[in-house]
Amino acid sequence: MTSKYRRFAAFGWQAFEIDGHRFDHILDAFERALKVKGQPAAIVARTLKGKGVSFVEDKNGWHGKPVPKEDLERALQELPLEEGNLKFQISAPAPAPPPADPPTARMAPPAYQLGQQVATREAYGAALKKLAAVDPRVVVLDGDVKNSTFAEVFAQACPERFFECFIAEQNMEVGHG
Repeated sequence: MTSKYRRFAAFGWQAFEIDGHRFDHILDAFERALKVKGQPAAIVARTLKGKGVSFVEDKNGWHGKPVPKEDLERALQELPLEEGNLKFQISAPAPAPPPADPPTARMAPPAYQLGQQVATREAYGAALKKLAAVDPRVVVLDGDVKNSTFAEVFAQACPERFFECFIAEQNMEVGHG
């Protein structure tokens, strides 16, 4: 068990630790998490950044960066993309009753201009902030990547609803059997 698993368990969560590169482990964890009642569930997935691509795997400096075009074909050749049937089905959780007035109905649309290029993660940060402004139930948990995901926009707007979990990727354990 990693320290992340023990931390969730210590705070009353039902925690599942898995190999985050194995679809069968991921699907099983989702199914098990759906059955948890009366407490929150957490899936702690042990992963390596860039898994399967020799020149990226477990190397610093690649988070949030695309593989350069000149290296893309080599990277794709190293990935086991043809291995097995990757089709699977995840059972949907029971729907929560919708609020009388959905928060998104009160959100202002994005202010982007047609054709404007915006990084998805930057749009994510902006959307979190807009959603937080109309729904006080929105909280954000961050794994020490708020400057990369733009979750820091939310943190600045709603510090009381932002929780930094300090899971720095470079310090994460690769895993034990």
